[in-house]
Amino acid sequence: MARKKRRPSDSGVGKSKVGISLTSKAFDLLNRIAEKAQLSKSELIERFVLGSMAIASNEAEKTVNIETDTEGTNESPTQVKIAIVTGTPEAEDKEIKEKNDSTLEQIEVQRKRITEFEKLLAEQTSLASLQAESSQSLQQQIQEQAELVDNLQKQLTAQQSLLEERTQNCQSLQRQTQEQAELIDKLQKQLTAQQSLLEERTQNCQSLQHQIQEQAELIDKLQKQLTAQQSLLEERTQNCQLLQRQIQEQAELIVELQEELSQRERIATLVAYIDRLKPLAELGKMYLKKRDRTYF
Repeated sequence: MARKKRRPSDSGVGKSKVGISLTSKAFDLLNRIAEKAQLSKSELIERFVLGSMAIASNEAEKTVNIETDTEGTNESPTQVKIAIVTGTPEAEDKEIKEKNDSTLEQIEVQRKRITEFEKLLAEQTSLASLQAESSQSLQQQIQEQAELVDNLQKQLTAQQSLLEERTQNCQSLQRQTQEQAELIDKLQKQLTAQQSLLEERTQNCQSLQHQIQEQAELIDKLQKQLTAQQSLLEERTQNCQLLQRQIQEQAELIVELQEELSQRERIATLVAYIDRLKPLAELGKMYLKKRDRTYF
């Protein structure tokens, strides 16, 4: 019988020689296991230690759980977690079965909820198809809803297949179940929020229409007031121009009166000067008469 091609456990990693002591029974079982697995004894022991191969025994008192995180393509462990579990495999199987039963119940509940959503979605699709036969936008929505239904059915089929396989990845199934529940709850909250937003925007639209109507009435009223003010402004402008002409005429009249007054003041000044000279003239005459009398 041809031996299968062996895959190296750690490419590029050196090995160390280790000496171990086994009973004859253990050594015989090691040979038989290595022959059955078509591996060498050293490679078999290495796989046991690295966790890539495990021994299931109903007489095991303790179980070693090894979790490794690998990076790259050579699958070399970067972090190793080792845990010692006390108990028999039957107890572990019972615990796993209980977890699987709980997961089955959660998935069944989700399946019912998904069925309800599918029924609701089918009703909405039927109603939309009746109301939007001539609308391209609604047809696109119907197509998107049909694709969503197909995606949900595919997801449900995948979950059923995953459930039938009963893999040991129970924790992953629980996380997926929780994420789906959170997604459904999130979608329900989004739907409620969108409905509230739609109602709020409808109220805002009505309020804006009322405000637009009030503003239109206010604009019409202001335009009438502006027309009246423009007429009043034109009338006052004409009155102002008339007053300016009157003020200009009065200014010209004041200038003429000021000139006439200035002339009269100059005449009065001359008269007063003449009046002051009259006594001097009389004295001069008297002096001349007296001088004439002295000569004679």
